[in-house]
Amino acid sequence: MGPEGYILEINESGVFMKAATTAGLFYAIQSLRQILPSSLEDTPLQNKRIQLPHLYIKDVPQYSWRGTMVDIARSFFGLEYLKSHVDRMALYKMNRLHLHLTDDQGWRIEIKSKPALTNVGSKGAVENGRYGYLTQKQYLELQDYALARNIVIVPEIDMPGHIYSALVAYPELNCEEYSNIEPKMATPPELFTGTKVGWSKLCLTKPEIYNFVSKVIGEISTITHGPWIHIGGDEIKDDLYETFVVKADSIVQHHGKTSIGWEEVTKAKVSNSLISQQWHGKVESLVDVKVIESICTSFYFDHANIPGQEKTNNWCKKSGVTLEEVYSYSSSNKNVIGLEAPVWTEFVWDDSSLDNRFWPRTIAVAELAWNHDAPRDYREFSGRLQQHQDRLQRMGVNYFPAEELSWKENQNTRIKADVFRGFIPESFKRTTLLNL
Repeated sequence: MGPEGYILEINESGVFMKAATTAGLFYAIQSLRQILPSSLEDTPLQNKRIQLPHLYIKDVPQYSWRGTMVDIARSFFGLEYLKSHVDRMALYKMNRLHLHLTDDQGWRIEIKSKPALTNVGSKGAVENGRYGYLTQKQYLELQDYALARNIVIVPEIDMPGHIYSALVAYPELNCEEYSNIEPKMATPPELFTGTKVGWSKLCLTKPEIYNFVSKVIGEISTITHGPWIHIGGDEIKDDLYETFVVKADSIVQHHGKTSIGWEEVTKAKVSNSLISQQWHGKVESLVDVKVIESICTSFYFDHANIPGQEKTNNWCKKSGVTLEEVYSYSSSNKNVIGLEAPVWTEFVWDDSSLDNRFWPRTIAVAELAWNHDAPRDYREFSGRLQQHQDRLQRMGVNYFPAEELSWKENQNTRIKADVFRGFIPESFKRTTLLNL
């Protein structure tokens, strides 16, 4: 059954679960949880009888990567929201949470060797957005919380572009007369509050930028439990881009991690161990590498749930990305290891809005990633999905009230009920990796 498969059997003798790993058993529990009444999310059983159907399920995921991405750089989302998001992902057997930690607007992770990154760089955000950052203690706490739910945190330090928050904090990373900033949407010591992208980059002619990159990658690697560091790498034009990407990949490997990059990085001869995250699928790769698919027309959930939804992006697909369009996605790429749905936060400024973008579309991603090649019937899927409204309501999720599901707006989004909320088994109560 592999590292994540399980058997769940319910018969006249009771409930039985089998798996090769604790992860498999955890997923068996989530399947049982979805069979149990949703009222158990926030109400004790109180001696009531529950009838369970007799069944036999043998379940093995097709893809090893079943993820979401939260952009906390443009608008900040802190520890408590991220824990809630992890709880919801776990219910649907998702296992990767990619955090976009840095961008032009803000730097969101504490780097002790470079304190100005948060002392200065974390103070910005998009207009109407929130600023702030995760301390290393909070980052480690989030990882332990996620690992207890079999979710690995994947940190992204975006470079060599999307880097203005670092350029403000450390102006020496710029070229003379800020020639690396074009057009000059802002220059140090100004913070950037706009939504434009593709205008800032490290001064790639300066050898000393690699000292900065190595310091940052080394420190984030030391405090990251998982094996991956995302180096960004999209939306930049520079004659030295390929040289930088190859060196950045090498630095990640030097610090004992595996690189992930947006698909543009494969225009360079990076290592075969690097994982390419495809967001448009148009780059002709020079290397044969594994792939995460996040194609924007199907998985960019900062785009509208339905045509015309306000405060949403539309640059990739003007009509938005509907639930049915997510569910209809298919891939024949033999190198794909999984799917990931990002939400960029140019127009997502609070917890309720982020919930609205993720749910229920993320449930479709979870199903596709678990069993991508299974026969699909959207009407059958939406019929099953209708039954999840009450559970999401009880968990305090401000989901999008999809008309085809006959869902109504959740009026109880302050409720944060979840039977696993706050749970950390003894095996995950580890000491932190640093003397914090």
